[in-house]
Amino acid sequence: ERDWRLYIASLMSRSPKRDTGALIAILNKDARSMAQMWQPMILAFSAVGVTALGTWQLWGISPAIAVVSLGGLILTMLTLTWISKLLEKHADVFRDKVGVSTSRASDVASSIRTILGLGAQRRMMDRYGATAQEVYTSQIRLESVQTWSYAVRNLLVGSVTWVVIALALRGAAPEGTWITEVPVGQLVTVVGLINTLTGPIWSVEMLLFSWRNA
Repeated sequence: ERDWRLYIASLMSRSPKRDTGALIAILNKDARSMAQMWQPMILAFSAVGVTALGTWQLWGISPAIAVVSLGGLILTMLTLTWISKLLEKHADVFRDKVGVSTSRASDVASSIRTILGLGAQRRMMDRYGATAQEVYTSQIRLESVQTWSYAVRNLLVGSVTWVVIALALRGAAPEGTWITEVPVGQLVTVVGLINTLTGPIWSVEMLLFSWRNA
């Protein structure tokens, strides 16, 4: 975060047009947002290797299971990417509302004597109260999208897991005893690898949302 602040400060020193409020926001909020992307980036790059190794091991057990697992993983990633775009849209609205609210709150604080002298305090407080309500509403919408993203991720991951387990349990009962196509000793391995492949989903989701935030 310190390095990003120094870098941004060096860019701003060469900027011909300077807005003090915007510069403070960049130094405080944006530098922190950029710094917070470092860990998700490392996790996401590591997830590529985990995904490749897990898919290769599943392919050795059953190509059908490997294809379904990787396909489900990609589908989940694409869905989360679309949700992250929606999240970015709501985040932009929320930031705009916070900016307007902060400006009006400052207006109320700096003009308090004039407001009381003219008897307009009720009108000004109603104006600020409406703005605060807009901030609250936009924040609820933003958090709602984020909550739904968790639900979608869990639904897709759970569905893929069930389908893969169903594929792994395929078999026949020639003499009344069910014999699976995948050796019984490898069923636990299959489930373990599926759980391992859900890690990259979380890592990429974390990177996507951090990216949209920044």
